[in-house]
Amino acid sequence: MVSRTLVRYFGMRFLGAVTSVFLGIFVLIVLVDYIELMRRDMADQNREQNKQNAEVLVQIASIKADLAVTTGDVRRLESRTDKLEVAR
Repeated sequence: MVSRTLVRYFGMRFLGAVTSVFLGIFVLIVLVDYIELMRRDMADQNREQNKQNAEVLVQIASIKADLAVTTGDVRRLESRTDKLEVAR
């Protein structure tokens, strides 16, 4: 029989993973909607410059999201061991 502590541990890990995925998707949707609304509201004279700015915003947001995920993974790997491991 599995102890309650182990079940609670796995339950909390699962809940944390589901919450992280949900929040990640939610942030991505909000970001895309914001950029789409910004793109629609552009004035005709500044359309090309604003379009380039929107593209740069998407690139920066994706780089920051990637860094956040990678940093979290590396920290998680470092906390499990006493030595530094290379994340693949």
